[in-house]
Amino acid sequence: MDRRHFFHTVNAFGVDAALPVAARNELRVGVVGVGGAGGNVLSYLAERLPNLGRTIAINTDADSLHRCNAGRKILVGDIPNEPISTNAARRLVVRLSARSAISEISEAVAGLDMVLLVAGMGGVAGTEISPIVAQVLHEQNIFTVGFPILPFDFEGQSRGEIARQGAAELGRHVHSLLPIFNETFAHAAGESATMGDVFNQASLSILQHCQRVTGAVAASRHAGLDLFA
Repeated sequence: MDRRHFFHTVNAFGVDAALPVAARNELRVGVVGVGGAGGNVLSYLAERLPNLGRTIAINTDADSLHRCNAGRKILVGDIPNEPISTNAARRLVVRLSARSAISEISEAVAGLDMVLLVAGMGGVAGTEISPIVAQVLHEQNIFTVGFPILPFDFEGQSRGEIARQGAAELGRHVHSLLPIFNETFAHAAGESATMGDVFNQASLSILQHCQRVTGAVAASRHAGLDLFA
């Protein structure tokens, strides 16, 4: 059975719910939240997924990183304090800073079986750093599920295009990509919903995806299947 067919079977028959607790606990799972949005979701997941082996926050903003509920925090430069003239230059600085932090990122994720990689797209930190993190995970043969969070329509066409490009680049380095569309949750929540309501619904969706995928990967190991085949 190949990886795609296995996941289809899991979704159809609910293997996650029937999986022995011991099999789930044997799986070393980490969550990596990149940027402000990724860090917020990481904090949400850390409170609700008791079996997480590791929580890692990566950001360019020291204050935002300090507020994040994560066991390991990696500051990629202190970009907000640097005078950068253009958005393109800012992106380049962030990407170069992330590459200089590869050894620290590699050490932080070492030994994990699976990583749930969450990053907001369209800004700078999540868009530029998350593909580099994904490359590190790929090199360590860590099963990785990417959750790119796409912006609201009101944030503008340019930001939306940057987000789509960032999500596409992230997708080239992960085993599975599950995009999260803020605009979809905004419509579903209705006009009376607050931004907090929308973000909570998006985070809940990611939580549910994480539970299913973690169960699927744990079940594959329990059954002796090779997800990398």
